[in-house]
Amino acid sequence: MEDIFAQASLSYLTNRCDEGFELIYLFFITSPNTRLLTPEEEEVFCLISINIIEKRYKSWIKLNRILTQTDNFLKRQSIENYINQILNEINMYSNKIFSLIEKYLLSERKYFSYKIQGDIHFFLSQISKYEKKLQHFYSSLHFYNQSLEICQENTNEFVSTTYNKALV
Repeated sequence: MEDIFAQASLSYLTNRCDEGFELIYLFFITSPNTRLLTPEEEEVFCLISINIIEKRYKSWIKLNRILTQTDNFLKRQSIENYINQILNEINMYSNKIFSLIEKYLLSERKYFSYKIQGDIHFFLSQISKYEKKLQHFYSSLHFYNQSLEICQENTNEFVSTTYNKALV
């Protein structure tokens, strides 16, 4: 398992997070015996997971800006197709991340799990429409609040996180 996370860490450092995530995902899906992750392994998982979603979210923003500035019908169609592809990838990776967290990563260090779920629901709220937008927004707030409660319980003082995107 350490080899998997060492390779995943290298993939993060070389900006190849898709490969690192697939290594981790396949390991958990195919491994009959799973154990709790070490803090370092949790950190690698968190960094890779958020990186995958965040990069696609930023691409989605850029493409939507380009789309609003494009008059050519064929170019608009091409951009819209690519936007849909990015949205599908965000949803696919989000579902995989949520499933890994639910099945394998809800450990005693739940702060990481709640924070990742809050971040992903925040990104999903930004790309969603109508009721789904509100559902993801409220889910994001719920998970951020849970992570804040854990921090407050462990430190006995108010802890503010700079990661609380939903409140910004």
